[in-house]
Amino acid sequence: MIFDRGFSSYDDGVAAEGARLILHGKVPYRDFWTIYAPASFYANALGLAVLGERLISIRILGLLQAGVQALLLCAILRRIGCRSGAIAVSGVVFLALIPLGTMAFWFTTTLLAAYALMRLIERPQSGWGYACGFSIGLTLLFRQDIGVYLSVAALPLVYAATRDRGARRLTPLLRVVGVIVVMAAAAAAYFAARGALPAMLDQAVRFASLEYPGSRPLPYPAPWHEVLVIGQYSAPISIAFLFQLYGFYLMPAVLLVLGILSIRRLRQDGYDRGQMQVAALLWLALVVFLMVRVRPSGARIVASATLSVIAYAVLAADKNKVVRVGAIAGLCASLAAFIPFGAYTIWAQQAYAPSVIGEKGGVYAAAGHAECLTVVSAKIRELTSPSERILAGAPVIYFLSDRDPATRYYEPHPRMTNTPKTQRAIIQDIERNHTRYFVRSGEWGRENYFTIEPQWQPRALIDYIARNYAVKYDYTFLKIYERKTPFPGLPRT
Repeated sequence: MIFDRGFSSYDDGVAAEGARLILHGKVPYRDFWTIYAPASFYANALGLAVLGERLISIRILGLLQAGVQALLLCAILRRIGCRSGAIAVSGVVFLALIPLGTMAFWFTTTLLAAYALMRLIERPQSGWGYACGFSIGLTLLFRQDIGVYLSVAALPLVYAATRDRGARRLTPLLRVVGVIVVMAAAAAAYFAARGALPAMLDQAVRFASLEYPGSRPLPYPAPWHEVLVIGQYSAPISIAFLFQLYGFYLMPAVLLVLGILSIRRLRQDGYDRGQMQVAALLWLALVVFLMVRVRPSGARIVASATLSVIAYAVLAADKNKVVRVGAIAGLCASLAAFIPFGAYTIWAQQAYAPSVIGEKGGVYAAAGHAECLTVVSAKIRELTSPSERILAGAPVIYFLSDRDPATRYYEPHPRMTNTPKTQRAIIQDIERNHTRYFVRSGEWGRENYFTIEPQWQPRALIDYIARNYAVKYDYTFLKIYERKTPFPGLPRT
């Protein structure tokens, strides 16, 4: 079992605590700050309500999603004529989909949109236009950037797939656009009715699109660096470096070349729906690849690689020798990358995750860290009443201790917490809520409260904590600070 491994006190904490807050009547953006689209929190909240308020519940949702994603991949492969290898390819990719993370609902809807688009290309005037629009709309609600990319990629394909003339040519396009607009409007109305729409636009649109990409710059891996380090580490790590080289450089190049060749074939041989489907998948894969602009990582190119595998599998039987050879090479490289990526994930998680987090956990964490989280969350419950709020550097502490955050900025994003305005707001929330305890994260030897990179240190907040709080309990990975100075005379909320 690997779905319960790879624990992150930040990522798992953001997903779990956001869902817990919703179960307790909170509204995203209005009651807690987040850059994520809202649907993932509500889906995870439903999972917690059905399966119980434990971290493992969200991981079970992720495992179920991986299964659905593999089934959708198999359905797309069979739909476009690759029946013999559909199950084998889907099985291999399934192992790589599990580590995508706790917020991977968007990839399920992306594959659903790809399947609906394949059916729409076959029958442009059918009701699949509504299904395609619904899938893209869901993706927009689960992850706003991928939803926009899908819209940009799919709408020209919908228009190009329609061979009718006049107004009928616009009908499929209007169906797709209409459903997307209705779903976006419904979500906007929902949050407007709860007084959260301005905050939603500020956090999930303005901040996420304008500030977040530059808040933690993580450039593409340098090819020369990756080549130099290969051989200096163990085999799994060396293979992971090779996977990065393929994923970040070769894969988009192969997609682009094969896409150009496919479009050329369409122009030469006349309109063919099968070729149109392959060209559409290549285009979708190339556009979805844009998600790595925010944070390049192996897990983040799995989505694009999965879509490209579908196209490669079909083009491997193409009558054009150049296309056939390129597709076979791409397919082999993709599957060869998926296997070691999954193997490396399993190896790393088994090596560094031997302990289970107790109480509300149920997932594995690094040696010593799991025990520390269990003890600290129990100590916080002992020290505080259920209605008392705490401050924590790791969002998972709120979830495990079942205590609400002292501030709406429960997700300590570096770009947000280092601004003077936000630091003043956090300090005001601390004092207004009479926050007695602060849990400081010390994992990986870091000495900062809310950030990784020194340049994003929230200096005013760090100084405030140092003046007003002192270490009460030291658990190596985590420290519990207690208030040592009186609170100003502010009304408590």
